[in-house]
Amino acid sequence: MISHRARFLNWIVAFVFGVCLTFGFQAKNYGEVLLTNPVTYILPVVMTVLFGFMIKYIWQKWDLILSKKAMQVRTQEDNVSFKKAFLTAFLIISVLYLIVFLGVYPGFFCYDAQDELVETIARTFSNQHPMLHVLSMGGIVQAFHKLTGDYNIAIAAFILFGMLITSGVYGFLVAYLRTNGLGKRGALIFTLYLGLFPVLVMLALCSTKDGVFGAFLILTVLYLLKMIKNPQDFFSKKKEVIIFVISATLMMLLRSNGIYAFIVFLPIAVFAFWKTLGLRKYFKQFLVVGVIAVIAFFVINKGMLHAVNASDIGHREILSVPIQQITRVYCYDPDSLSQDEKNSILKYLPDETLKRYEPKAADVVKIDFNEAAFSESPSDFIKLWMSLMTKHPKAYVDAWVMTSYGMWYPGAIMDNYKGHDVYTHSYEETSYFAFETEPPGERDSKIPVINDIYRWFSLDSTIQKIPVINMLFSPGFMFFVFIFVLGFMISYGRGRLAIAFLIPFLTLLTNFIGPLSLVRYVFYLWVIIPIMFFEVTKAENVKAVRKERMEK
Repeated sequence: MISHRARFLNWIVAFVFGVCLTFGFQAKNYGEVLLTNPVTYILPVVMTVLFGFMIKYIWQKWDLILSKKAMQVRTQEDNVSFKKAFLTAFLIISVLYLIVFLGVYPGFFCYDAQDELVETIARTFSNQHPMLHVLSMGGIVQAFHKLTGDYNIAIAAFILFGMLITSGVYGFLVAYLRTNGLGKRGALIFTLYLGLFPVLVMLALCSTKDGVFGAFLILTVLYLLKMIKNPQDFFSKKKEVIIFVISATLMMLLRSNGIYAFIVFLPIAVFAFWKTLGLRKYFKQFLVVGVIAVIAFFVINKGMLHAVNASDIGHREILSVPIQQITRVYCYDPDSLSQDEKNSILKYLPDETLKRYEPKAADVVKIDFNEAAFSESPSDFIKLWMSLMTKHPKAYVDAWVMTSYGMWYPGAIMDNYKGHDVYTHSYEETSYFAFETEPPGERDSKIPVINDIYRWFSLDSTIQKIPVINMLFSPGFMFFVFIFVLGFMISYGRGRLAIAFLIPFLTLLTNFIGPLSLVRYVFYLWVIIPIMFFEVTKAENVKAVRKERMEK
């Protein structure tokens, strides 16, 4: 039975699918959205109608199948040890990661890794990168370098530190699922998936903050599920509450997207708690716990920045999309600009920087954004941006689509850095993953065949072009699956469960307004989606839905 409040959600999901497929296809093949072509408007409407009926039919059948299955399944009396399940999964995943680690030794030291390390060596810090990550990387690498005199060993120590955090969270996840009804065979299969799937392996063995950020985001979701499903038990245990606060705080400390998402999530979730009869009496406790996590983030983050006297890089990161939009107008339609408009643009970005414009990556332009000019009068920049938007709406749409479509179009090839030279290679067909080990480290593979396999995954676009298989590696397809399942949860009586998945959803939205499309930004979807399927299909949860419907 579909919820009255969500009876049109299938059409919303269908519309999103239609727009994403139309705009994404045009962006990939033409480098722009063909807003003057009638097909651009007709096609999403047609797909909305087709997908709308299809999604509703699948959701109804899925709900019916789950309801019948729940009536037939008896609660299993399986005394599973959480500790044993955790240790088993943790050890298997760690061993699998260690094998790949030897193949890519000392690990994937990339994505601004050198810049972050230099900050700690030079003792000159900025707030461009999360300070917790900068200090932990710098501290571990510098400490082991002093002990061994070998930067490869030092980098390997930091990579292993992040790997153990990820393995620990994944082990906890498997134990959570195992003790909540997942069978022994299913737990083994999922453990092998977490330990072998290339996207997850690459991020587990990468120095970037995204890997540990994703781990704590996943842990936060798990504790939200525990809170939502049994709030009385959760709030009566201080250990559970403390772990949730720590996990949420670390998630926010490791990426700015985390704090943006959590601040938006908190009032929505509090409202959802208050509106849900089964959770209403706990909404104050949840609000207090959420506020404590936010306060902890600001206190710790400000404390670290103050302690190292970090400089402020300003607003260029959050202004990536507006900067890219203004730059596209300047480069693609300069004759339409008055001299005053050109002078206003040059006030914030030098001409030589504007000429470096790349449609799929804002980084090459935003790096030279004049923060002093913006800080002097932010309103002038906003007025310029809005003025150009009214005159060049198509350029603004194109600029945003080109930097983001890799995140929401299933057929995208991840090639944002195409043609760029890095320390050890040049990006040609794809920049799916950075792969390299930046100086002062140096790749010293102990198992060359594994190194070659991951180089192929990272820098060869073949797997992104194989029909069906390519969807398994597509961030856009993961996005489609995510909102499909989330829509089902909300529409078919599982709204309480959906609350826990709002954080990854909101985090995903923040990535859509980022400087470019990268797999590392959204890799957590490859873990979150299996959790969603488990919670949706779990007999206990289905029975709770049926009981609620009968009471209504």
